[in-house]
Amino acid sequence: MAAGDMITDDYQFEVDGVLYGAGAGIWGNDEVPWTGFIGSEVRDQDTDLTQADGGVAATDTNPAKALTMPISTAQARLTEAEAFAAARALEVAWSAGQDKELHFQLGGVHEHYEGRTRGCVIDLTYVAQGVVRALVKFKANDPTRYEHEVGS
Repeated sequence: MAAGDMITDDYQFEVDGVLYGAGAGIWGNDEVPWTGFIGSEVRDQDTDLTQADGGVAATDTNPAKALTMPISTAQARLTEAEAFAAARALEVAWSAGQDKELHFQLGGVHEHYEGRTRGCVIDLTYVAQGVVRALVKFKANDPTRYEHEVGS
């Protein structure tokens, strides 16, 4: 199965063949929104003029994008032991690694960014009830958003 092929609906994302988000088996979306997917910043190289008004514009570039996705096991109905196992697996999956693609679908459009997983913050407050909340982070070193045909 090619990268991103598991995505079938909006608010789903996939990294390394694991589906997260809406309708995913273990890790569904948490109530906090995703950030960094749409919108941009500009890294300018402008120089302020010290003895005159204004400045001199130089080449602008697009910086890397920091993407965050809050997820949880709340809908999976896990036991405490299964929740701990899911948290450990998530920690490994989102640790430092090689360049990869983060596929996602928003507004009916399947897209991906290229970059690296940048870890996860895991909240075990409700692990006894089988619920683990996490904030996974991805750094799109290439800020280009690549669009795919839906279903490809």
